[in-house]
Amino acid sequence: MKDVLITVVLPIYNVEKYLPKCIDSILEQSYKNLEILLINDGSTDNCEEICKQRARLDSRIKIIKQENQGLSEARNTGIKNATGDYICFVDSDDYIHKDFVKLLFEDIVKNNSDISVCDFWYVNENGDKWTKREKKASIYTNIEAIKDILIGRKETEVMTWNKLYKLSLFKDNKIFFPKGKLHEDKFTTYKLYYYASKVSLISEKLYYYLQRENSIMGSKFNIRRLDAIEAVNETIAFCKKNDIKMENELEAYEAMTKIYIIDNMIRANFDRKEINKLIKEVKVKKNNYKKNNYIGRKMKLGIFILNENYRMYKIALRIFDLMRKRGENK
Repeated sequence: MKDVLITVVLPIYNVEKYLPKCIDSILEQSYKNLEILLINDGSTDNCEEICKQRARLDSRIKIIKQENQGLSEARNTGIKNATGDYICFVDSDDYIHKDFVKLLFEDIVKNNSDISVCDFWYVNENGDKWTKREKKASIYTNIEAIKDILIGRKETEVMTWNKLYKLSLFKDNKIFFPKGKLHEDKFTTYKLYYYASKVSLISEKLYYYLQRENSIMGSKFNIRRLDAIEAVNETIAFCKKNDIKMENELEAYEAMTKIYIIDNMIRANFDRKEINKLIKEVKVKKNNYKKNNYIGRKMKLGIFILNENYRMYKIALRIFDLMRKRGENK
């Protein structure tokens, strides 16, 4: 087991405040046979010097510098340069438990899976951590794993970073992250699941996902979030091409994504014309959504209110957000 080389890819862009802790959490892994690729994606702060300093201390580190092309292309550079049998990705403002690689790899060996997934902590800049739910160890077929992310069960999660993958899944199937897209994970995870023989989930929380307001996903709504709908359309086309019969699951995925986008547009007081375009798309399929067992009652009620009275929906959304914040502050 100790002879298997595992590649850790770390895309880096202007995160000097968080980078030392992130890199150190990788260097401190209990699993030692690592190839650590630091992808400096055109940083203009002190990230390059931090990378060089750590590289002088540990020969497992390889620094790759490129012009700024975004998170997806930085990850792609990591995939292209990886020489390990397995690969994982860490975002540079996050950090990982010392047994992150060890436990995920042990799970892959134990269950003969191609992808292993762990649970994670949400953390803030004060070091406080919390979770939204507890997860149980599970094993999925490739189709079951795809279904898990389509219907919003959120066991394996769609994110890239809480997983260890067999590198050949990317290279043999030519799977790369889409350049310049937000929600880049939604364009790739279902494909990786499809080509995996098996996906396994462990219950341990091994990844620390930093919540900061000025991050891409923590920022206010911008038009790039509509990339999520493009990802849904590509998922539907992929399933159709590969004869994956999940009509109801895909329909639920589409509905949940569009409602998510509409809600965030409303919260940001976005252009009403753009919001109305999506509302019209939801209205066209409202009867289908009503019959879909994978869409929960609360969402069905929300869709009904949205179709009947936009002003009432805005008020209901505001009340929901206030109740959620009170719950989080308890």
